[in-house]
Amino acid sequence: MNSLLDKLPNYVKSLGIEMGAAFSEPIDKKVPMFVSAPYDTFRAEFFGTERLLMVAKHEVLPAPEQIASQARILSEHCSLPLLFVFPDGSREFCKSLIKAKLPFVIPDKQFFIPEAAIAIREDKFRHKPLKFKAIFSPWAQMFLLYHLLHKENGNELPFQVLLSELGANKVYISRNAKELEKFGVAMIVASGRNKSLLFPSDRRNIWKNSLAHMSSPVIRKIRVDHVPANFPLAGISALSEYSNLNDNPDRTFAVYGRDFSDEAKNSLEFHGSYVELWKYDPKLLAGDNGCVDKLSLYLSLKDDPDPRVSGELNDMMEAVEW
Repeated sequence: MNSLLDKLPNYVKSLGIEMGAAFSEPIDKKVPMFVSAPYDTFRAEFFGTERLLMVAKHEVLPAPEQIASQARILSEHCSLPLLFVFPDGSREFCKSLIKAKLPFVIPDKQFFIPEAAIAIREDKFRHKPLKFKAIFSPWAQMFLLYHLLHKENGNELPFQVLLSELGANKVYISRNAKELEKFGVAMIVASGRNKSLLFPSDRRNIWKNSLAHMSSPVIRKIRVDHVPANFPLAGISALSEYSNLNDNPDRTFAVYGRDFSDEAKNSLEFHGSYVELWKYDPKLLAGDNGCVDKLSLYLSLKDDPDPRVSGELNDMMEAVEW
């Protein structure tokens, strides 16, 4: 169980608040992956009302505006009121959540459910800068990578191409195009009833300037005894195809997390092939060589500590024709 959740009952009890038992509440099939992936989700009762607990998995948190966006989407698809649980929070971070009226708790430090109880302590604020960064949602990142990979489209990416080539619905296209516009990467332009994303900069500069907002597409990595056909090679296996690096004995493949069975996701195999569960469908960006695209591959491996991997990654990226 998430260690943050372990701390929660004693903390709320110290505030005189009763909390019921917490039960796992999977939501990955209800909401987009960028909303569910950063959290472990549970339901528990507070003040006689069940709430959906969004318990942060990592110390690096989404920016407050992204949490607000996640909350809006969650409210549209989940009936339970929300309660975010974070490991820490600066005064500015907490102030932003309070201003947005987003219920949150930082165990042993802060508690904020505006309609029920508020326990904000000045001496418990984190005084060092909080680790969070604004990153693209998976669909926005995929739209941007698609543009970078397809030079034949020039600097303009029609919404109709996103609809036909990536299978994105109109709501996702509109929402994520606005996100790219907010980040200053592209502009939405219209010609009659047809809309497009216009990228004013050249591809190399877009990639360079967007790297800080991109994240690895990999949610987690599992092992399976049998890999279904048509999964593209990923990880070291894909890098070995793009470079002089030797592949590992057990190959690595990529699959859209939502397309993999729940039984397979919980696999405890200690042999067989590796499968990376991705935030977006790797096949939508993969080329004809049976591998994931180079840009997603770089994002998935850029933090690998092996100097041989980083060296081959850099050589691969230097050879990219923008």
